[in-house]
Amino acid sequence: MSARAEYDLVLSALSIHHLQDSAKKIHESLRPGGLFINADQALAPSARGEEQYQRHWIEAVRANGISERALEQARERVKEDRSALLADQLSWLAEAGFVDVDCWYKRFRFVVYGGYKKLE
Repeated sequence: MSARAEYDLVLSALSIHHLQDSAKKIHESLRPGGLFINADQALAPSARGEEQYQRHWIEAVRANGISERALEQARERVKEDRSALLADQLSWLAEAGFVDVDCWYKRFRFVVYGGYKKLE
């Protein structure tokens, strides 16, 4: 049974990367013209990029005063993430029927992207 289209906006922040790719379904919950915005993380397109993302993240959280214990706990939690490439995520939105799909912000691993459900 699919969800009834009842929302004009679906906004997600730092959560969808915990789902399996096949479970990442939003389109059917939006009314025509509705907007989906996802503020999340994405994989780098290469191993070198992924190393850069990781270095940047560690530098940033240390600069914000994270303890080494909390950093190690965060590293353990990251092992459960199911992140995907930004290009794949944008393609999935287009394939699902979203239009004007775009990435509006990107800083290393952290991205904000989305699209509109086509007007019927």
